[in-house]
Amino acid sequence: MKAELKNIRFFYCYDKELERYLSNHGLRYITHSISVQNNLQFWQYFQTTELSRLIDAYKKLKKIEYVKN
Repeated sequence: MKAELKNIRFFYCYDKELERYLSNHGLRYITHSISVQNNLQFWQYFQTTELSRLIDAYKKLKKIEYVKN
């Protein structure tokens, strides 16, 4: 079991807008908490190919929105 846990990677999201985007696209976080280091809220996700795909899409979307403004 310990070997299985070593292969699990996590993504910590500190961006509420990104968290909403991920949630709106069906991704669910593992936990939501506040960092003891910086007192900021975060959402923890399993690092998956679907998460990576959604983050890439979100970055492209944000670039388009930035150019429009």
